Amino acid sequence: LGYISMMVYAIMNILTGICVATANRSAEDDMEITLHEELTKHNSAISNLQRIFHENDDGSGTITASRLTRHLKDPTVRAYFKKLDLEPWHLQRFFDILRTDNE
Repeated sequence: LGYISMMVYAIMNILTGICVATANRSAEDDMEITLHEELTKHNSAISNLQRIFHENDDGSGTITASRLTRHLKDPTVRAYFKKLDLEPWHLQRFFDILRTDNE
């Protein structure tokens, strides 16, 4: 009876170890997938922002305050910023800070 109990305990230990190892591997895979998805979203957001501002560029590589204000009134641009949890005034304020630093 002691031998059987010891063997059952050993087998249960092995099965528990396998389950824990599988769960850990699964968690690592989930983390990698999540990181990859976040990086993809980040890169996509940057590309979209670059596209939005390049569309508004006159070829000089700069943007004026009046142009930015007009651009931020575009419903497509506003919707995109809302998707990024940004309000147009965030960008307007950032622009004001940059303009002040360059003066």
